[in-house]
Amino acid sequence: MVPRTDTGKPPPSFSHHENLPTWEEGGITLRLPDDLSADLDAHTGDGRITLDFPVTVAGSISPSSVRGKLGAGGPPLRVQTGDGSIHLQRL
Repeated sequence: MVPRTDTGKPPPSFSHHENLPTWEEGGITLRLPDDLSADLDAHTGDGRITLDFPVTVAGSISPSSVRGKLGAGGPPLRVQTGDGSIHLQRL
């Protein structure tokens, strides 16, 4: 996974099995493999979420919040920003 903020600030480091950090401002773009299986929890306070992956939704979905399964589901993938959009793209 390769996170990038729209503000150009370098993100904190993380490993494949950790939750992604929370950004207070700026957008987040993650480029992920096609075969990724994870439990997605994505939220933005002031932005939109776009996904290049099908998601099995658990609960509700809105332009700024998505919870559901990518692939078969698996380890949690939490992505959050207070001010900016979130994009999950295929590698």
